[in-house]
Amino acid sequence: MKNLILTVFVAFAAIFSLNAQTMFGAKAGFVSANSKVEADGLSMTNSESGFAVGLFAEFELSETIDLAPELLYTSVDETSILQLPIMAKFNIGENFNILAGPQITYILEEQIDDFTNFSIGLGAGVAYDFSDNLFIDAKYTLQLTNTYTGSADATAKIHFLNIGLGYRFN
Repeated sequence: MKNLILTVFVAFAAIFSLNAQTMFGAKAGFVSANSKVEADGLSMTNSESGFAVGLFAEFELSETIDLAPELLYTSVDETSILQLPIMAKFNIGENFNILAGPQITYILEEQIDDFTNFSIGLGAGVAYDFSDNLFIDAKYTLQLTNTYTGSADATAKIHFLNIGLGYRFN
């Protein structure tokens, strides 16, 4: 799975760098993972904090829209996670952007029975450019898929809040 995510990231870079202005960079930041399990009319929630570090690319699709995939290693409560958000970045002001798009999440630790490591979510957020190189962003991702795969009538989902500081290499 790690190879698949890396291959997707490299494929995006190769395809879009042929026809568009492309920027690459690194980012790091804070992550809050909010888990919710529902079964038999009962609901349990938990929130844990951690950090994320990784790489990103920005592919200019038009003057006002960029494609911005990221590959982030995330650590939350001793759990290692790969996050692959693929955000559309809408430039709505000189330095202000709105982000929206899917996110693929893969938990690197072995899961207990009836749970999967893989999930798909939908994220949205905002970003502010301090300069051509330095920016801050915040996005919230709602998990759409159920990570519980057993036969009981139950759901298990993790929603993520990411706040990051990024640097674009020119």
